[in-house]
Amino acid sequence: MDNDKILCLDEIDTIFGSFSILFDEEILYGISTALSGEVIEKRFPFYFKKSGVSKLSDFSGYECGPEPRVKRKKLPEYIHSQFMEYFSGKRVSFQLRTVLDLKEEISYFSEFELSVWHKLKGIPFGETRTYGWLARQIGIPSACRAVGQALKKNPLPIVIPCHRIVGSGGALCGYNLGIELKRRLIMHEYYIRAGGQRHGGLYV
Repeated sequence: MDNDKILCLDEIDTIFGSFSILFDEEILYGISTALSGEVIEKRFPFYFKKSGVSKLSDFSGYECGPEPRVKRKKLPEYIHSQFMEYFSGKRVSFQLRTVLDLKEEISYFSEFELSVWHKLKGIPFGETRTYGWLARQIGIPSACRAVGQALKKNPLPIVIPCHRIVGSGGALCGYNLGIELKRRLIMHEYYIRAGGQRHGGLYV
């Protein structure tokens, strides 16, 4: 990301809570639970350390010289609608462009991380796999711990579904948006896959 790059930030409110979306026009760069301005850089350090971003100015954006690096902007409707459809049980996959589709931007991530995230996208909606399974899929069966670290760094949870990875025996292990949200996302997908429907906060 060059020093003239400006990313946009918006929040969406869902039945699963509020989420902050970092984007550039139609490209998704990051997803997190609701962010306050001072922790954007901590959540996505790989974007900012190369951009020279150093401080926050009146919460309107990060500054590097006279121009903000992050600014508030409304999320495009077609992106917003896909998230709302997913959380309401009407969508099982996303058709969105992300930073991982941009060759000039994936230098922020290692080849190992990219390989882990690529395999994640192949796990079907409503199913789970283990860390060991994922390590075997990338051809390094002994890399369970490193796989966990790659999942922790995933900038696009939900779209790149790291919540579908569980410990041996189905134990819920770490999740960068919180264990409780991970549990709710897994149950949500299980129920929808089984033929349930969601009305507001209730499954029927």
